[in-house]
Amino acid sequence: MQRPTSIMVFGILNIVFGVLGLCGTFSSLSMFVVEDDGTNPVIPLMRESPLYLGFMYVSIPLGLLATAALLASGIALLNNKPWGRTLSIIYGWYAIIGAIVGAIINTAVLLPPALERSSGQMTPEDAGLIGGALAGTCGALIGLIYPILLLIFMNRQSVKNWFDPTKPQAIRDDAMAIEPWDA
Repeated sequence: MQRPTSIMVFGILNIVFGVLGLCGTFSSLSMFVVEDDGTNPVIPLMRESPLYLGFMYVSIPLGLLATAALLASGIALLNNKPWGRTLSIIYGWYAIIGAIVGAIINTAVLLPPALERSSGQMTPEDAGLIGGALAGTCGALIGLIYPILLLIFMNRQSVKNWFDPTKPQAIRDDAMAIEPWDA
């Protein structure tokens, strides 16, 4: 039995997205630590909303754990560990729920004040404010693509069979010893 290619592909992608996610999570912390220079009109809206701040205080630590789990699952997939598949599936569901909740929060909490603050004449600052609020929602929805693909591929029968604990580990190890040019 040869290891399904999707295991290697998603192992690598999980590592890449895990590292990027860790970087993004740490950069999100800057909103709370760094002094606002006034160039981004969305930041004051985020800081002025108790609901949004509460959401961020919960989502940033959860995001840190989730991206660490994504990174660990990628390493585990590349090392043929069945728990890597399980952790990938858990991450996929978490990411889908998180993206939907994030889109709802952005739409419900940031967009109305952004529209309220914009004057009759649309200034560049107003356009940036509304664009930033809409981009957050669109970004969350685009963020659904990877976890959906991850769930689809981790639930394919070939991947399930590969990680089936009833199959001897030696079969999986022997399959790993076959180089593509030897097949």
